[in-house]
Amino acid sequence: MASPENFVSVSRRPPDVEDYIDILRRYRSWILGPAFAGLVAAVVVAFMWPDSYVSTAVMRITPQQVPQTLVPSAINSQMAERLTQMQTEILSRTSLSEMILRPSLNLYSKVRQRMPADDVVELMRKDIRISLLDTGSSNPNRMAEAFAIQYRYTDKYKAQAVVREIVSKFSEQNVRVLTDESNSASLNDIAAQVSNRNLSETLEVLDTASLPEQPSEPNRLAIAGAGSAAGLILGIVLAGVKEMRNTSLKNLKDVRAYTNLPVLTSIPLLEKEFLLRRKRRLFWLAWSAAIILGTALMSGSIFCYFSSRA
Repeated sequence: MASPENFVSVSRRPPDVEDYIDILRRYRSWILGPAFAGLVAAVVVAFMWPDSYVSTAVMRITPQQVPQTLVPSAINSQMAERLTQMQTEILSRTSLSEMILRPSLNLYSKVRQRMPADDVVELMRKDIRISLLDTGSSNPNRMAEAFAIQYRYTDKYKAQAVVREIVSKFSEQNVRVLTDESNSASLNDIAAQVSNRNLSETLEVLDTASLPEQPSEPNRLAIAGAGSAAGLILGIVLAGVKEMRNTSLKNLKDVRAYTNLPVLTSIPLLEKEFLLRRKRRLFWLAWSAAIILGTALMSGSIFCYFSSRA
């Protein structure tokens, strides 16, 4: 019986700078191809992604100007509690559904065709943001807290109209809440002392609903950069995998390291001129087709984006 062959495992030679340059040269198509594909995909996604505009309004609630010892604590409730109470009513399903279905607004018309009404309401609730702002007031007897109302939508005019409607609803809710609280408090004994002072908390509009000129998202430059970077990383990984699986001797340094024999001379690889020309022709043909197709896809998405805005 023939004895089994004995295989010797040889560790790889540590690569140097020249080896990395050779790797980049050998697998340049594997690196640049995914990078270009990532750029094309990112540009197409970025320009097919609809613009979102954010309209913003700022309101301030000014507490009453009477000493705290003269009024019940129910009237002097904190801004956060009052804002939560009004916000719950304004962002209720009934209130948002009325705005969505209002003919002058007609919000989420395409989304309503494929999503239930409750999901559309929840989507609008996520697009509305109400946040407290620090006004930096230093007077402890006159606390003035402000809050911002923001709404994000694909139509900037409708975004502004929705913010105006929310501001109006806040003003109405504030009057209703204050009326209910005032009716539950006994102020007969202090009426003479506060007759010339402002008892009620009022909502002031500091900044009316803005009309956004530029979309807040998407950040197309960032998306294109991220797509190119992801493609480049993928290409480097693929090149590294192919290099690890390639166990051939690639240069004279490999021959010296793995054979421990002196190299007297080297003979270059001889290929037929016809095969070389054919290989180069196919290489440039493939790259030309990829660049033309990628450029056409990017140009088409950019054209569709600007034509839809016109």
